[in-house]
Amino acid sequence: MHKDTIFYISVKEGSVIRYYGKDFIESEIRNPRKLFIGSRVLYQDLITHTIKLSKAEVKNNLSMLVEMKMYEEVGLSFEKEYKIGYIVKDEADVEDEYIIDAYAIDVAVLKERFSPYLKKAGHIDFLALPFLSYEALYEEGILKKANDIFINISKEESFAAFYKEGRYIASKSLPTLGNICDELKKYSNHDLNEEELKRIFLEKGLKRENYKMEEFDLFSALETVMSNIFTKISNIAMHNRSIYGVEKIDRIFFGVEDESVEGLEAYLNLFSNGDISLYKHSFFKAPKKYGELDLISAVYVYNKARFGDDSDNVTVFRKNKPFFKTQFGKLVGFAAAMFLLFSAFPVYKGYLIYNYKKEYESLNRKYLTVQNDTRVLRKRVRNLQSKIRSLEKEIEDKKEKIVEIGFVMKEIKKLSPGNEKYTKILTDMNRLLAKYNLQVEEIREKGPNEISLKIVSKKNERDSIAGFMESISKSSYKRVDTKEIKGEKDIYTSLIEVSR
Repeated sequence: MHKDTIFYISVKEGSVIRYYGKDFIESEIRNPRKLFIGSRVLYQDLITHTIKLSKAEVKNNLSMLVEMKMYEEVGLSFEKEYKIGYIVKDEADVEDEYIIDAYAIDVAVLKERFSPYLKKAGHIDFLALPFLSYEALYEEGILKKANDIFINISKEESFAAFYKEGRYIASKSLPTLGNICDELKKYSNHDLNEEELKRIFLEKGLKRENYKMEEFDLFSALETVMSNIFTKISNIAMHNRSIYGVEKIDRIFFGVEDESVEGLEAYLNLFSNGDISLYKHSFFKAPKKYGELDLISAVYVYNKARFGDDSDNVTVFRKNKPFFKTQFGKLVGFAAAMFLLFSAFPVYKGYLIYNYKKEYESLNRKYLTVQNDTRVLRKRVRNLQSKIRSLEKEIEDKKEKIVEIGFVMKEIKKLSPGNEKYTKILTDMNRLLAKYNLQVEEIREKGPNEISLKIVSKKNERDSIAGFMESISKSSYKRVDTKEIKGEKDIYTSLIEVSR
């Protein structure tokens, strides 16, 4: 994270917030590659579904099971790309099954919503789920842990998030301001737009005495719609009591575009306990131009970045890694470094063997876990084993050459700075040995103008030794003799003396 700071994109407000653990500062994104950039998805963009799976069924491949359930039970389109995730409810008091909150997001919707910002930012490191962002209020000590309900109603999204002692347990979509306008038409003759409805909520609230006689039908309609909303929330709270052991609700934080609504207390009697505290959905002393949920999410993303926690991150806009941090880049860097330090060929082959073995192990694990397509996997495994054997043989051959070169280099190191004649003989011999593909076992200096070489060759390389000696004779050397030839099986050892 760049200097303990994150840059948060507020899609609703169309602005960028810089947060460094204390203040929220309106900012711009510059030099984005060095920045940690975050944002959140809108609740209305989420496709949510609760799944129950037996613990015996969920031994492996939970992600695969959740994805299958989402396509089967929710009816996701196979023609679209989705970001699918899930949250396992550890708080659920159920012995034999898991309760899972699954969600899916249409990737095309995400790209359309964030495209204006990606032109400058290029990436978004963390995309938060809005209902999980409230965790930051407890982590930062802004709220003491309790059984809370957060109700957020706005133009773009509306939902309720349920928390048990500071831990998320459930969420539910609610009608937006536009949805409420549509509902009011069913119960009254008033055709309101979102701004008019918001003004009525903030100026008149839900108190009958604030309405004129000709507006009583509007009040009655509002009362019916809000009663339906709070009945829905109360029913979920009752469900949470039986599943998650939430005995009572301590606090409700309610806001219409983060503003409180007068007269809302009358709806608290829908809950089983009567000592619920009602608070405004407001937690920071930041400028009004920022929505509270975006400020909460900025703190949540900041903590995720600070602790390197990538869980529950739904981004599909991660930054591209620098070349030498990619797998291919690491291979290139590794090979280049080894080439400079040692001999490039055997190291490169060794690295390939390592990668083939890792791939072989990976394929074996997949074979044991998922036993489909075994015929293709077996063929790939056989190919890898064959490549490994071929490469190992190739490396052994090259190692012999490296040993031979190392031996010659040791002989060169023994030379005194002025022994140029002997150096010239060694250089000539090394060139001819390489030309005829012969291996030298020993080199001895018999004088400044004379050396002996012990050459090891196979039976089928005798012509090569003859060619080697003939080439020496044609050079500026007076004498080349074979003093001794020994044979064991198919290996011949020849002692050759050369003088000039």
